[in-house]
Amino acid sequence: MRRNKGVVAHRDNGGGSVTLFDTDMVGDYHARPMPDSLQVQLNPIKLAARGERLSGTLQLKQLERLCRLLESDQGEVVGEVEFGTDLQGIKYLEGRAEVTLSLRCERCLQAMEWPLEAEFKLGMVVSETRELPESYEPLMLPPDEGLLSLGPVIEDELLLHMPMIAMHPEGECDPAVVDELRVLKSPGRENPFAVLDQIKPSE
Repeated sequence: MRRNKGVVAHRDNGGGSVTLFDTDMVGDYHARPMPDSLQVQLNPIKLAARGERLSGTLQLKQLERLCRLLESDQGEVVGEVEFGTDLQGIKYLEGRAEVTLSLRCERCLQAMEWPLEAEFKLGMVVSETRELPESYEPLMLPPDEGLLSLGPVIEDELLLHMPMIAMHPEGECDPAVVDELRVLKSPGRENPFAVLDQIKPSE
């Protein structure tokens, strides 16, 4: 039986933005389409051929590798991706993702908010030997045009955009905490284990 072509409109409870979703794309998804979630499996080749766009969210707690680096797994990633084919015939996935993370400040060791934004443009390849223009990063596709999990792709890009060192802006750390840490790190502070260095083994 042929499926009727149509559009699903999703509106959040606050009357905010509407996400449009083409129900004719159902055959390219592993599960029922979820217009408000980017945690989906899809066929990137078919979506690129049609120039489709997706937008939605991911819960931080779903991104286990990223959460290992955080002080809290609470939060939401907002993202959008576009599939297409360029003039050279390269199929690509282009998008952006935004999230506010809870990281540990390296100066005061307290939790801090860190807005993170990742923009990416990935060229689809089926072999590591395939060369791409410099404007693309490679996206290795599953074998035999299998389904691609979009969540881990976005998680990879967020991990690549993580800061090497996270710190509060100058003057925003708790002065008392900073002073205490400075004393603990002071080279003149007596080492309580120094006496062990003076103990010589009996002959």
